[in-house]
Amino acid sequence: MLKPFASARYTWLWLSNACGSTGRWALVLVLSSQLLLTTHSSFWVGCGLFLTQGPVIILAPFSGVLADRLDRRALNVISAAVSATVTGLFAGLTLLDRLSLPAMLALSFAYGISFVFQLTLRSTLVPSLVPADELLSGVSLFQVGTQGAQFLGPAIAAPLLVWRGPAAAWVLCAVLYVASSVLSVPVGEVRAKPATSGRVLDLRVSLTYLWSRALAWTAIWAVALHCALTMAYQGMLPMFVSMDLRGPNADYGALLASIGLGAVVGSVSLARFSAPEYRAGLFIFS
Repeated sequence: MLKPFASARYTWLWLSNACGSTGRWALVLVLSSQLLLTTHSSFWVGCGLFLTQGPVIILAPFSGVLADRLDRRALNVISAAVSATVTGLFAGLTLLDRLSLPAMLALSFAYGISFVFQLTLRSTLVPSLVPADELLSGVSLFQVGTQGAQFLGPAIAAPLLVWRGPAAAWVLCAVLYVASSVLSVPVGEVRAKPATSGRVLDLRVSLTYLWSRALAWTAIWAVALHCALTMAYQGMLPMFVSMDLRGPNADYGALLASIGLGAVVGSVSLARFSAPEYRAGLFIFS
């Protein structure tokens, strides 16, 4: 199950992803709590969180094209550095008491653009670093880091938010993204293999390929529905904790961390039962 870690480059990427994902879930906690405190509205919480993820709908195909043409490692380093800059601006404006709703929405959108590239680049880097027969284990272990961050991010950001305020939590996010950018450097240059047919792989060719394969569209729709539900509950959860449970930010952080802990168990289980005969059943069960 742990064979992918035999590759040092995969290990560096795993650590980079773990730090970046921890920063992301810390951001979800701090941003949603600040939006709720500022607006007292689940609509604006959902809107802000959508802006951190929504750009993937439009930009993911274009980030995929760049991943096919440029060094994926370098793009990942740059995108993580942009996220560090954005979260640093969140921290600075919070310290200066200048973080208005328009500023939060604008910075959320800027973060969302950088997040699209990280999401695409990390998913394309993994197959480039592990052998084909270890790919499912490699992807599953990668998800352990990603989902473990959903537990770790709120678990360490919530105490900072409660005891030191949102500025300290934003600084934590920025530090984690700086670490993610630095840890991605030892991965080394990774470029897509040239097309054996000699054709230039552009967005039109990719869409034509997907259009002809029903299984690919099934997977895309499954992911789209999953993401829609994820953004919906993330938008409603802070208000639910505040109004229905009458709980503080610590309770909200505990709920996010609990969801992340469950996701870790699922990812570890998937890595353990990675043989082909289990896959259809696990997909239906999930």
